Amino acid sequence: GLQSWQVRQHHAERGLQRTFEGEGAPPERLAWDGRRAGGRRAPDGVYTSDVGLSYAKGNEPTATTSSFRLDVTPPRISLDISPRPFSPDNDGLDDELQIGVTVDEMSPIEAWNLQIVDPVGNPFTEFTGRGTPRPTITWNGLSRDGELVQAAEDYPVAMAMRDDLGNEAVASGVIPVDVLVIQEGDKLMIRISSITFPGNSADLDAVADIAADEKNRRTIDRLSEIFTKYSRYTIRIEGHANNLSFANPLAAANEQVEELIPLSTARADAVKEALVRLGIGEPRL
Repeated sequence: GLQSWQVRQHHAERGLQRTFEGEGAPPERLAWDGRRAGGRRAPDGVYTSDVGLSYAKGNEPTATTSSFRLDVTPPRISLDISPRPFSPDNDGLDDELQIGVTVDEMSPIEAWNLQIVDPVGNPFTEFTGRGTPRPTITWNGLSRDGELVQAAEDYPVAMAMRDDLGNEAVASGVIPVDVLVIQEGDKLMIRISSITFPGNSADLDAVADIAADEKNRRTIDRLSEIFTKYSRYTIRIEGHANNLSFANPLAAANEQVEELIPLSTARADAVKEALVRLGIGEPRL
C-alpha cells in the first residue's frame, strides 16, 4: 500500500534546499548534485536528508541520514611574495624568498603543488605536498638542478590545490628578481639580464618594444641604486654585439673590427650616459 515518497535535503543552518518526490515505491538509490530545483547551487555546508513515506492506511514513517558535507566551492588561495624584488646573491640581504600561503576551504586539502617557471615558461623548480600547506614556503632562488635565477627577470609562480572532494583551484603571481651583486675575490660582479638595443644601434631611446624599453629603464634605475650603495667601487661597463659572419672566418674578423667593437663600445657608452644622468659620478665609470 505504499502510495508516495519524499526525500528532503536540509542545510544545518539555512533549512530546506531541495525536495525529491514520487508515486509508489522510492528508488533504491537517489543521487543529488548539490543544486536546487531551479538549477542554482545550494549553499555549501553540513546537511542531512530525511525520507518520508505515505501508505494507503495512513502510516507515514520517516528516517534521517547522518550528516554529510556539501562542498562544490574550490579552495580560495592567496599568495604573498616577499621580498620584492628577490635578491639571492648571498650578501645576507633578501637572499631567501618567503611565499606566504593562505587557504580558505571548509574541506580538508588533499594535495597541492607550487611551481615556479623561468622567464620563457620552462619549469624551474617546484614544491609539492599533501594536506594543508605550511603558511610559508621558503625558496633560495635555485632550480632543481642548482641553477641560480637570472638577474632582473620575472619568474611566474602558480599554486594548484585540490580538496578531498575533488574541487580544484589555482593561484598565481610573479617573483621579480633583483639585479644581483656577486662577490668574486675583491671585486663585485653585477649580474643582470640583457639591456636590449635595436639591431645595429646603440640608441637606448629607439627601443620599439614597450616591454623591453620598460625593462631597460627598470634595470638601469636599479643599477644606479646599487652603484650609489657601493660608492667606493669603480665600475666597468661591457657592451656586446652578435657576430653574424661566424661561418666565414675572414668576414667575421673584419666584422669584429669594423662593426662589432665600435657598436659594443657605443652601447657601453649609452649605458654609461644613462647612469650619469641618474647621478652616478662619471669618473667612477
